[in-house]
Amino acid sequence: MSSSTRPTSREFDISRVGDRIRHPLDLRDWLNEHLHTLVGPQVTAITPGSGPRGTVVTIDGGPFSPTRWENDVVVGGQSAFVLSATPTRLEVLTGPDTDTGPVQVTVPGGTATSTGSFTVTGYPVPGDDTTDGPVVLEIPPADEGSISGSIDDAWQAALADVGPAGIDAGKGGKFLILPPDHEGPVPDGYLPMPSPTFCGYALLRSNLKSGSDSDIAKAVDYGKRVKFYPLADGDHEAPTTFVDAADVMFDATIPYDATFFEALDRRVQAEPWLTRDKAMIDTLKAIGIEKGRPFAPDTATTTALTDAMQEAHAWLDARYEKVFNATFYDDARWALPASPELVEATTTGFSNPDSYPVDDRGVAYSFAFFSAKKMGAGQFYLMTIMDKNGSGFDGAATYRLAVPPNVPVRLYWSATAYDRATHTLIRDTAWASRSSNTPGLETDDDGSVTLFFAAEPPDGRESNWSPHERTVNSKSFAASTGQRKLSSARRGDGLPSNGCPEPSDPTDSHGRRSRGRVLNMTTYEGLNTLCRRWHGDMADIADQR
Repeated sequence: MSSSTRPTSREFDISRVGDRIRHPLDLRDWLNEHLHTLVGPQVTAITPGSGPRGTVVTIDGGPFSPTRWENDVVVGGQSAFVLSATPTRLEVLTGPDTDTGPVQVTVPGGTATSTGSFTVTGYPVPGDDTTDGPVVLEIPPADEGSISGSIDDAWQAALADVGPAGIDAGKGGKFLILPPDHEGPVPDGYLPMPSPTFCGYALLRSNLKSGSDSDIAKAVDYGKRVKFYPLADGDHEAPTTFVDAADVMFDATIPYDATFFEALDRRVQAEPWLTRDKAMIDTLKAIGIEKGRPFAPDTATTTALTDAMQEAHAWLDARYEKVFNATFYDDARWALPASPELVEATTTGFSNPDSYPVDDRGVAYSFAFFSAKKMGAGQFYLMTIMDKNGSGFDGAATYRLAVPPNVPVRLYWSATAYDRATHTLIRDTAWASRSSNTPGLETDDDGSVTLFFAAEPPDGRESNWSPHERTVNSKSFAASTGQRKLSSARRGDGLPSNGCPEPSDPTDSHGRRSRGRVLNMTTYEGLNTLCRRWHGDMADIADQR
């Protein structure tokens, strides 16, 4: 299936094995860890053999490195992002610039190129590329279902919201995404979306009426009514291809090492310079990133860039905690995790000539990945990293969040747990959130709902439980109460007077302190009165650990 090249000479120092090999299983483990540095790889199969840009491709063969970033994968002439790696299998995500072509895998032991090719077909949602001309995103009318979401450019700034909270107001429409400086006519019946970048994406959600299997199936079927195709195809567009990513490990964490600059270089090469960003041209040129030239840092530069990213990570983390100083409500710990200046900038396309909050933007996008055009209309988010007493959340503790009755939402609210260190969903848990759509969710006599955040479920309350890991350096969580289509209620309507989640004792039964978690409240399509008067900050209930 592949041809393989390897260095012409390679010395192997057996002393590296040392005393580790005392049993045949030790040898097996050592080979799994190091064989890719000694032997050139082979590519025996690629699955699937075709798909749109953005397809997850499985590459069988080996020996590959079990460490993701030690495998350099190119599909169709463009770098692919390695999602997961074992000595015999890689899962990679093809990029927005992928073309039809062979798969190439490089590890320290050599390079393998597949004899067959991956064939690019169709165009995926959510990624779009207008390099070859405008593309069309068709959103269906809100009838048997509805779509909420936004169309964003390559820099994660919203061009428009879609669906009932968007510019189509639930009527649906053909959103025509135009390339930079497009001068051609816009056909009748299309909603023009001028974009400052060639690439972009749409973040869409097909709304659930409930969490039942039948309603989930209906939401999936409704979501597949979305269409995505080049304008040039007209009435002859190919069927939109949908890739099911369920159960596929996708690592979306920010690489705080030199590979970050490789990703940045790809964007610099692919996109035009925006006027507001031209001040960065010479700065990036100083580290080897220059439009039209390959980015090839030497060892010393790579080390310096890695050190710089570690320093940036620490700076971002310190700034991140300060985001929560300006609470959304005086007697609560909840905060909208973005400064007012940044919210204004992202919703107006950074149009204010006297404001450019790049530091605030950097902090926000260290844990978020999109912005809505109109915050508070289609969605709203509140988060907290502290309990009622102002202590960081503790992985060894159990927390309780009381959701009041008569929440002013039209669709649903949800509470989601996130990892405080990586800002991603917590891995290897049964589920990441609880919501008003959760089947079997228990409601108290007064109509309120009590949610529990803990490593183990309280007795008989598993349906109201959001799991996290019980570790000394615990993964933090964000409880996101996502409220879709909030109705416009007056402040305090149907809500108790004591507002937000309560804090907990920051030590476990062994006196160990672990890192805080995060609580995140999200609202969709309406005013967020609930977030102002959420019942109590997260409360630690030690008797239920």
